[in-house]
Order: sequence, then C-alpha cells, then structure tokens
Amino acid sequence: MGDFTEITGFFNDPPGEENYYLFEYIDAYNTEVDISDDEFSDGNEALTAFFMEDLPTGTIITLTIKGIDRRGFTFYDTLIQQTADGGGGPFDTQPATVRGNIINTVNPKNFPYGYFRVSEKFEIEYTVVENP
Repeated sequence: MGDFTEITGFFNDPPGEENYYLFEYIDAYNTEVDISDDEFSDGNEALTAFFMEDLPTGTIITLTIKGIDRRGFTFYDTLIQQTADGGGGPFDTQPATVRGNIINTVNPKNFPYGYFRVSEKFEIEYTVVENP
C-alpha cells in the first residue's frame, strides 16, 4: 500500500431547494464517481473528496460537479451500490436490473441501458504538486 492523496472540491449549495450532485474525478490512471444531496448542507458550503493511492506528482486531474435530478440520483446510487467493492462494472451482469429513463418506443419491454440527463456542470483541472 502506498500513500494516499486527498482531492477535495468545495462548492456553494443554493439555499431553499432540493439539490442532487454527481461528482467525477478523472486522471490518467483513475476514473471515480460519487453522488450527494444537500440534505445536511442546504444553503452552505459543501465538499466532495476523493482519496487516490500513489498519485504521482505532476498528474493532471479533472474534478467535475454536475447537478442532477432526484431520479438521476436514485439511478446512480443503485449503479454505484451494485458496482462497489469489486462487484463488477456497469456493463457486467448486475444482481438487479438498473432501469434508466430511456424508453424503447418500438418495443417498450426491451428497454435500453443508461440514463439521459442534461446537467449544469462545473469543471476544474489541477496538477498534483509535491506536499511540502
């Protein structure tokens, strides 16, 4: 086991509305996703954190925050739960069917996989530097 680098992104949650978020962390070695809602952070500064093992100095990372709706949150929550801890990838056979919001108009019983969304997005790039 090597050293872990904590990548933390801060954002301001709009007050008085129900918000859901999809976070993406991408670098040359890793792709991670996480989700959150504002149940305990409504109207305040909130954060998301990713812990990456053996992240070399000079690695360029991209951290993205996307706004999603409640149904999208439920879809990603189910998908993350089924693929976490070595449970396979999103295209492996799942323990339960994860239905998205796309409908096959020719054969509604043959539903496509995936989730269509339109999101507001904030993205920032960082370069990992040596910790002093």
